[in-house]
Amino acid sequence: MGDGRRLKAGAAAMAEHWLTRAAERGYAAHVLVPRPGGGLREHVHDVLQVAASLPTRVVLVGHGEGARVVAYAMGRYPARAGALICPLVKDKTVPRVVGRGPVLVAGSPDDRVVGMKALDRVAGLYGAAPLLFPGLGHDLMLDPEPIEAVLDWLEKESVVR
Repeated sequence: MGDGRRLKAGAAAMAEHWLTRAAERGYAAHVLVPRPGGGLREHVHDVLQVAASLPTRVVLVGHGEGARVVAYAMGRYPARAGALICPLVKDKTVPRVVGRGPVLVAGSPDDRVVGMKALDRVAGLYGAAPLLFPGLGHDLMLDPEPIEAVLDWLEKESVVR
């Protein structure tokens, strides 16, 4: 859906589109809705609390500002992997990843919120190039192609299954 339509935002869109597809491929998946009024510190804390409460180490996925939260959470939690989707990571550096979990940075060259320069910079922080989805814009969670690519990447990296 690269036409700019916004069907749902944030966690609701992730829940509707990505959780369904992850479940269809046999993965347990959860969406954490950010607490109202919380800042980066509180949101990272919430992610860490939920991740630590689950029976196995998790893969953390965040979109937009949520990608920034995931980047900081991975500095304190040894996630199996992380996926930063259209990351709004304004910081020049991010905490080093705890453990050895790989990090995928994905976005679109047609994103009007997160430009290519920002995508390249964030991906470079993790020693990689971004995975690109031309024509999709910022709301990658509204299209099936990106979630398929993330799940394929996790399998290729031997993170899951």
